[in-house]
Amino acid sequence: MSHYDIDYTNVPNAEDKAIADTVDWLGGQERFDKVNVELRTAVEQGATLAWVQLALSFAGVRGFPAKVWYDRLKAEVEKNSLAGGHEPS
Repeated sequence: MSHYDIDYTNVPNAEDKAIADTVDWLGGQERFDKVNVELRTAVEQGATLAWVQLALSFAGVRGFPAKVWYDRLKAEVEKNSLAGGHEPS
């Protein structure tokens, strides 16, 4: 199953649901957190949405959940760079 199988169009809190589904798909919060650290580092170093989507596709995470994950990481990185620091995720 890939996340293309799930239609988030009319789902309340679709972004949160997409992340929750991704956590489940990856096998739990611990695995998600490990991937999140690596992706965050990549985004801090300039990884684009396309790069993150490609990387996540190898784990079966595609479409809306991959975009949401990238958007959240990008927002965190930008927030931290404006604050002049780095907070671990």
